[in-house]
Amino acid sequence: MNEYCSHFWSMYIREDWIEQSDNTSATFVSPGVEGAFQVSVARNSEGPATDDDLREFAQEHFDAGAPMTQVKIGEFEGYYLHYGFDDMYQRQWWLRSVDTVMMVTYTCNHADRGIDDHAVDEMVSSLQRIGKAAH
Repeated sequence: MNEYCSHFWSMYIREDWIEQSDNTSATFVSPGVEGAFQVSVARNSEGPATDDDLREFAQEHFDAGAPMTQVKIGEFEGYYLHYGFDDMYQRQWWLRSVDTVMMVTYTCNHADRGIDDHAVDEMVSSLQRIGKAAH
């Protein structure tokens, strides 16, 4: 696994996953299926990120009654959910640490559900916060 570092977080990414990042998110594509693993970050310049911030970002999922599981990954805590839509399957982690809110998403074809779960779980579990708070 190779370490990927942004300004605010780092994570170990499988060596065979292909990076397709831009200035708003880091995206990694699975070599075996049409799966994409994406990490997006927002900073709260007005203070610490809260569960209310996470709920605001994930409101449509809360409103739809998606079952959310509370999670803690390193210095991050928040919610995990998974669901299917159309012919797609998606796993999402809504996480916060200090002033940082993250959305980590894995999306694949419904037929490929479960194939990359072990790799995705490994990558998510390696998440670390780096950098200082904005305030």
